[in-house]
Amino acid sequence: MIKKIAAILCIGLCTFSCKQKSESPNAKLEKAKEALEKSPNLNKGDGTYSISAPEGWKKEENKDKGVHSTIIFSPLENVKDNFKDNVNVVTEKIPAGYTLEQYQNTSLQNISKYLTNFKEIDRGSTLINGMPAKVINYNHSMQGYDFDVMVFLLLENNIAYVITCSTKKGDMEKYRADFQSIANTFKIN
Repeated sequence: MIKKIAAILCIGLCTFSCKQKSESPNAKLEKAKEALEKSPNLNKGDGTYSISAPEGWKKEENKDKGVHSTIIFSPLENVKDNFKDNVNVVTEKIPAGYTLEQYQNTSLQNISKYLTNFKEIDRGSTLINGMPAKVINYNHSMQGYDFDVMVFLLLENNIAYVITCSTKKGDMEKYRADFQSIANTFKIN
């Protein structure tokens, strides 16, 4: 369940890989996953980046419905903890000349269409390991869970690199420094 939710969360910002219609949240997610599996744009940046996990966190490569992602899971806090807070990275090819701001705006339009209880908190700009990046903070609900999400968007050579950091609702401040530290290890090879 944890891996499945993390993989679904990373789908949210793949802007050019699928189009969404007005449907129920579960139907939208299933159609998005099916479209992603067939997308020629998705995963185009595979093997062109690296990102590191801090001590105690677990890094995995995941492939679910054709979506390749690098996922870094936090350690469980206690035996009652049912969600591993995580960072995941997905890539996709984007049209030539597309700007980081355009990608951010288009991504927000797409994810707001199918995430239940989606609410944008804020957005801005930052540097990730010296590279310009856009940041989006939002929250939403999925499969009975409420999430806080922070996303870093980077572009290079017509490839979008999407670093999505997810926590249970209310836990973002506890993990924000870890997420930023992990994101700052991101490098394009």
